[in-house]
Amino acid sequence: MNTSMFYGKLSDNFILLLDKLNLKECEDINDVLSFFKENESLSRQINNQITSFIESTFFQHSYDIKFHTLAITSPGIRSINYIENKNGRREYTGLHFDRSEIQPFGSFHKSKQRICINLGETRYVYFSPYSANEITSELYKKYKNVVFEDVLHLYKDHFSKEPIYIMAIPKGHFYIAPSDNVLHDGSSIYHNSYDVCAVFLGNFNIFCENGISFL
Repeated sequence: MNTSMFYGKLSDNFILLLDKLNLKECEDINDVLSFFKENESLSRQINNQITSFIESTFFQHSYDIKFHTLAITSPGIRSINYIENKNGRREYTGLHFDRSEIQPFGSFHKSKQRICINLGETRYVYFSPYSANEITSELYKKYKNVVFEDVLHLYKDHFSKEPIYIMAIPKGHFYIAPSDNVLHDGSSIYHNSYDVCAVFLGNFNIFCENGISFL
């Protein structure tokens, strides 16, 4: 797995279904799931379109694709990734590696990729162009011992002049990313509504025709 991220769009009809669902009306995070339940027929159509897209586009050339989660983030948050501290409060971490699979440090490139399909308003993804191994290789030149917990702190110190790319993902669009192997984060800072994204994990060996490589 490399550091390439890919971007594409589902059908115009899919976007029309999302417009009809109108998740912008949700006033509370619990409203999001309620919207899907209350609009059962529309939700089923959305789910069927996602399933059809995944199966027709990827199943012949990829494998072990499974639904992972429906990610819901409150609006107006600069960093969507967080950990809970000892007091049960959220601490937002910024750039991070996902841990979709528990791989040993140095083997993050063996983890599955994720495809994120945006069901809400335009969402923003930030990412580094370097893989976990590329980052640690540079750090090993300066430090004898580097453990996973050190990487984020040291990256900010030693890669501060390196670019961080931003990718906008409109409603009904998707991206594929090796998110266990690339430092990244999302943001809902420009949102007035909840950020909602359907996430699947898998090994994607090809990319669909209407997608483009971002890197």
